[in-house]
Formats: sequence, structure tokens, C-alpha cells
Amino acid sequence: MVVNSSMPNYKLIAKRGITSSTSVTYNLELNGHAERQYRTHIEGARMMLKHSDLGKDLWGKALLTHICIHNQCPSSTLPGNITPYKKVFGHVPSISHLCTFVSKCFIKVSDETQSKLDHKNVDSLETREAPSMSL
Repeated sequence: MVVNSSMPNYKLIAKRGITSSTSVTYNLELNGHAERQYRTHIEGARMMLKHSDLGKDLWGKALLTHICIHNQCPSSTLPGNITPYKKVFGHVPSISHLCTFVSKCFIKVSDETQSKLDHKNVDSLETREAPSMSL
């Protein structure tokens, strides 16, 4: 494994205990762990969108939410089976902010625009924002 010390953020990531390594271009087999992580996140976001009946236009929000949840789960690759969040920030993450990715909600229709027998609300879906995790 070759450490890439020419990266612009090398000192920052080295200070955080992150090891950077390079692989041969266009040879995905040598980059197995990163490719598995990528596939895990893409498949997770795809399943979140499928389960919520949302379109592909919200793939970014689903991907960020999946990565946020993944970073707050214990990892067998880290010493002591800790979470990636604890490795970076030094304390156990709070999961009290986690909620359903998509919730059914109802939007009230204005009284001026409806007649006596029209529906008083419109069914809709509400997506939740993934919390930001800046370093």
C-alpha cells in the first residue's frame, strides 16, 4: 500500500488518522474496499427511493441520508467495533435526530379555491434532510 503524501489535504487527513492509498487507474479489482463501500451506498439509496416511491431526482438526498446512517453504525473494521462517527469526532453519536426518510403528509387546500364537495387536502410526501456532518 502506497501512501499518497502529495495530496493537498494530506496533513489534515493524516491528523484525523485516515490513511490514503492509490491504485492503478481503471483497475477496479485493486480498489475492492472502496468499490464495495460505493456499491453499498448506491444500493442503499436505491432501496430507500424504491421503498418510498420517490423518483430518481431525489437520489442525492437519499444517498446523503444513507451515508449519514451508515457512519453512525458500528463498524467491524474499526478497533473496538466503534462507529466511524466516533473515530472522527471522539464521542458516540446521538441518534435522537433520526426519523423516517419519507413521511406521508397532507397539504390543506385553500378554502377560496375549493367547492363544497372538493377534498380539503392533497396527499403529498415529505422528505427529511440528512444532518450535516462537517469536520
